[in-house]
Amino acid sequence: MKYFVIILLSFTLNVIAANAQPGTLDESFGDQGKVINKAFYGNCYTIALQQDGKIVTGGYYYNESLKKTAAIIARFNSDGSLDNGFGENGEVLIYESEGENAVGPTSIAIQADGKIVICTRFMDVAEGDVGLIRLNTDGGIDNSFDKDGIAIKSVGKNDLIGEMMLQPDGKILVTGMKGVKESGISPVYALRYLTNGKPDESFGENGLVVLPSTISVRTISALELQIDGKILLAGYDFSRNYTIIRLLADGDLDNLFSEDGIANLIIEKTDQFSSDLEDIALQSNGKILACGSAGSSGDQMTLARFNSDGSVDSTFGEKTGYSILPMPSGLSKAYNVYSNNDESIILTGYYNTGLNTEDFGVVKYNNKGIIDSSFGVNGIGTTSFDFDTYDIGRSSIIQPDGKIVISSSVDIADGNDEQNIALVRFNNEVILPITYNKFTATQTKEYVANHHRIKQQIFCCRA
Repeated sequence: MKYFVIILLSFTLNVIAANAQPGTLDESFGDQGKVINKAFYGNCYTIALQQDGKIVTGGYYYNESLKKTAAIIARFNSDGSLDNGFGENGEVLIYESEGENAVGPTSIAIQADGKIVICTRFMDVAEGDVGLIRLNTDGGIDNSFDKDGIAIKSVGKNDLIGEMMLQPDGKILVTGMKGVKESGISPVYALRYLTNGKPDESFGENGLVVLPSTISVRTISALELQIDGKILLAGYDFSRNYTIIRLLADGDLDNLFSEDGIANLIIEKTDQFSSDLEDIALQSNGKILACGSAGSSGDQMTLARFNSDGSVDSTFGEKTGYSILPMPSGLSKAYNVYSNNDESIILTGYYNTGLNTEDFGVVKYNNKGIIDSSFGVNGIGTTSFDFDTYDIGRSSIIQPDGKIVISSSVDIADGNDEQNIALVRFNNEVILPITYNKFTATQTKEYVANHHRIKQQIFCCRA
């Protein structure tokens, strides 16, 4: 979820870099750079940044007494404190619509007017559908969206959602895998909605594109929009190779991209360890960054780059088109990738030091795919909560001042088998001075904050 939209403000924000070492915790945030929400239980899968600096998180909640699942949306102030003016004491719970229960959101996006768009699955006993929810700025359901603030679409038998993002014109893009019978291969789908939650009939067939099942894709997890309106869908195929598909603005496959609309990168792996693609980002020259994990000795953070035509950029990283984070032991994985003005690249995710713990991890590379040792410790920043061994940073944003916020779910070991929303914030150098204008299409996709990041100057999330 990421693009070059810019929001109208009446001023230019000139950001001054802090003296704090990039890659260290920002001690002005929460408690020494860390936040744990103990006001209520709930997982955190995705995060977004508002124009005013407030942080919106989305995740999964199970109400034991009601025996129901819900999507839980929370909002935090810029200092990490809970925003009690949002919803009920900082949280909004959405349980069901049309007889289906909401489960964990995969993406959140903030519109230019401050309204919050949430993409989540809605499930009954046997099937899952694609759902969009829109909240007003105070957390209340926006009943002007679709017919009751919630739009639910059944693409197939049991649909999966990869990512959602907003276009510069406010239209909403969603991609994922269409559910089919157990014996079938799930094809890739893309949906586009108008700003009112209705299907965009100019896209595919009544707002829906389903690609042929002959396109061998196992999972779609990422979505990007080019300046020319072309759409990138990314994931990995059944051989666990990185895969990027490009569609034209109307949803047709772009056969000028890698000759057939589909680009692949074979990543080093073995029978024991495989590769995953989790996110993509565009650079101003049209090159495509991709991140995830790979490795022949264990899954490790991986950064790859494609040229704008879909070919692998053989000048990048280890001259193979990708870089695998060198680790003496343990595992790591990148869930988000950011391009900083084509000068440096940030990955966020988790980093395992070999002590059977997953820590929040941030890694900085230069534009050639080489680790920047001036960041953190030898290019890597990590942190963890002492009482939890699985601090997996699944989603992140980068603020206009360059600071990096990563979200996760942690178990605070209070005797309940529940998890709590957790945030950490790392120092980082300023990304660039930002001039806000309304929908200026000339600015490149160098994102200043979040399907979903630094990637959307409309301050939206992915991912």
